[in-house]
Amino acid sequence: MEIKEYLEQLKSCQTEQEFKEVWNPEKFDWKYFSDHLCLYCSKYFNIWWDSEKFNWEYFSNYLCKYCSDYFEIWWDSGKFDWKWSNYLTVYCSKYISIWWNPEKFDWFWSKYLCQYCLDHINIWWDSEKFDWRDLRYLQKYCKKYKDIWEKDYIKWKLKGV
Repeated sequence: MEIKEYLEQLKSCQTEQEFKEVWNPEKFDWKYFSDHLCLYCSKYFNIWWDSEKFNWEYFSNYLCKYCSDYFEIWWDSGKFDWKWSNYLTVYCSKYISIWWNPEKFDWFWSKYLCQYCLDHINIWWDSEKFDWRDLRYLQKYCKKYKDIWEKDYIKWKLKGV
């Protein structure tokens, strides 16, 4: 059976039993098609998930977007490709206390922290790392936390950066 046929067969499974009958982890091309499992087979996550075989480098973002319900099962800070940290903020914000790592997070995406993780500002706020070019996002989404960030903004402004 060709890979395209096999992927279609996996995609078309309607029941867990059907998926179990079709699924063969040893024949599956994890390197190129890990995304397919997230995209089309997330409801069978507990059957197909294999942390060692999954292609973290290219498809960590698919785990965030399509398998966030299984976050606590798949999360591995050492394997997750942090270039996809923006996906964590958007799709896995409720787990920020688990995944948050200010050293690995790409602060270019600080605007998403304001937008999607605002109720967790006490976890992620760091005035030295925050991208102040995203001030408008703080002003728009984090008004109720102004007491946390406003003094830092004034200090930053006085530096003349």
